[in-house]
Formats: sequence, C-alpha cells, structure tokens
Amino acid sequence: MGTYHTQGIIIKHKNFREADRIITIFTKEFGKIAGLARGARKITSKLAGRCEPFLLSNFIMARGRNYDTITSSEVIEYFHHLKSNNKRLALVQYIGELIDRSAKPSQRDIKIYNLVKEIFEYLENNNSNSNYPLVIWYFIWRYLSYLGYQPELYECAICHKKVAARRNYFSLKRGGIICYSCQSETSEIMGISNNLIKFLRLILDKELVYLRKIKYNQQLLKELNLMTKEYLQYTLEEDLLLDNFLKAS
Repeated sequence: MGTYHTQGIIIKHKNFREADRIITIFTKEFGKIAGLARGARKITSKLAGRCEPFLLSNFIMARGRNYDTITSSEVIEYFHHLKSNNKRLALVQYIGELIDRSAKPSQRDIKIYNLVKEIFEYLENNNSNSNYPLVIWYFIWRYLSYLGYQPELYECAICHKKVAARRNYFSLKRGGIICYSCQSETSEIMGISNNLIKFLRLILDKELVYLRKIKYNQQLLKELNLMTKEYLQYTLEEDLLLDNFLKAS
C-alpha cells in the first residue's frame, strides 16, 4: 500500500464507526480529499486534536480502497484567534461547506488552495469585525472565477463592445454584463449599477488587503448581496443559505 505526503486545511469532519473520523481536507497537491483518521476520537490517539476542522497541517496518507488513511498529521497553524471569535468561525464554516458541496474530489487547484489559505490567515491576523461580508463576497467571487465562472465585466456578453457607464444589465445565463442596446436579445436579466460593476471588478482584480480601504454604502451592499446570491445559486445550483450567514455576521 503506497503512501504520499500532502499539505492542506481541514474543512470538515464527521464521526465514523466507533472511534474513527472521516476528514475532508483541501490540499495543496490534490485538491479536495477525504481521509480516514483511525481512532481519532480516542483521547490516547496520536491523531486526537490533530484532525479537527480549520487546521493547516502536513499529512502522510496511506492509499486505501474506500478511503486513504491518515497515518500522520503535523499541525502547521492552529488558527487559535480565528476560532475564538464566533463570527470568524461562522465565516470559515460557510467557506468549508461551500467547498465541500461544490469542489470536485481530487482535482488539484493551487489558486483555490491559496485563496482558502489567504482567507484563513487574514481572519487570524485581522481584528476588525466590520468587513466580514466583504471577506465572504471576496471569497465567493474569486472561488467561482477559479471554478470557471468568472463573469464578463468589461465587455457586453452579446455584442462584445466595451461596457459604458450607462444603464446596463447582468445576465446569469450569459455570465456577464449586457449593454442597454442588447437587453432585448436575452431573457432573465437584472439591472446592475455602475458602482456594482466597478466593485466587482475590484473584488476580482485586487487583493483583500486593498479592498479594506474602499468605502461603500448600504445600497451597494444590498445590491452586491443580491447579485452574489443569484450568481452563486445559478452557477453551482446550490442553495447555500448566504442570506442566513450574512444576517448572522
């Protein structure tokens, strides 16, 4: 039975049999994998405390028929500060659920891995509670982009002319902006403000630390919330209770 090494962040676990756990890990080398942690629920186990959610660790895995087995786990970062705050914890739980339900198993994606790690490190080191909605929007739009759903925000998705600062629309079906002249050529469109277009461009083009400096009002946040929810549900065909998370945060 072969073994391999990988680094990853535990995003979920569930009890299995009497004392084992199935650990879902988003890894640097292999994407999302599920590993069997034998005896992890026993206090005396060498894996006890090392297979909890939201740890960044190095793993040694042994290949198995149904599940690869975790034979060793060395914690790199516990993210103590992140997990001591209920709002931060709720945010990473939402991220973990989103990845668990939408990422395909065993498909390496270093961009998604770095994105998850960036969010965890940001929440661990940032004390502000005021920008959690911005963090989740940043994650969702970047994540969808890396999955192949990046929206077209610079050209009309129909005529391909540069988007002008006038009345524009967004098409979920076409995955991008529809200009005023082309609105009658497609169905299921929604209005989108110029401010939201600019904001989405920044989310996809700028780093998270830069976005903290941007000022935005409640109207923009309301529009962004609606757009994010609609695009997330359309692309992944999942109701991931974004509204519930935002109310809780």
